[in-house]
Amino acid sequence: MAGGTCAPPAGWSNVTLILAGAMFMQTAAWPPQIELWRPIIEREAAANRIDPALLAAIIHIESRGWAGAVSRSGACGLMQVMASDTATVHPELFADRPTCIELMNPAFNVAWGADYLATNYETYGNWPDALQHYYGRTVDYRYSGLILALCREY
Repeated sequence: MAGGTCAPPAGWSNVTLILAGAMFMQTAAWPPQIELWRPIIEREAAANRIDPALLAAIIHIESRGWAGAVSRSGACGLMQVMASDTATVHPELFADRPTCIELMNPAFNVAWGADYLATNYETYGNWPDALQHYYGRTVDYRYSGLILALCREY
């Protein structure tokens, strides 16, 4: 897996847990609403060289495993990918994205989201920055800290 995905970056120790402001109970299995998507998650994780627990954590935080989720900002599906036709903030930035209807297909959504995340990792070279750019906000690392903390628990 690229960069030891769920391990905290060098020098971070427990900073991601503090930034996330959340504690998670140790569990061997994913929550049932995430477990439902395990075959898709594992396939796309392998195809993009990403830890499956990282994709599971993103899906847990973004949609709680609901494939039909649509946010107020126009993000759609399991991984809450911004769609070309529903973006309410800077829609011009998302013109090359799939439509919300396309993103309601769980396999397509996870494939698109995993590819985008892998591209971010290649661009930024570390998971905290890749996750912050996936989220769309780079002001602080709360989002990446939350995802990485949950990923370590999975």
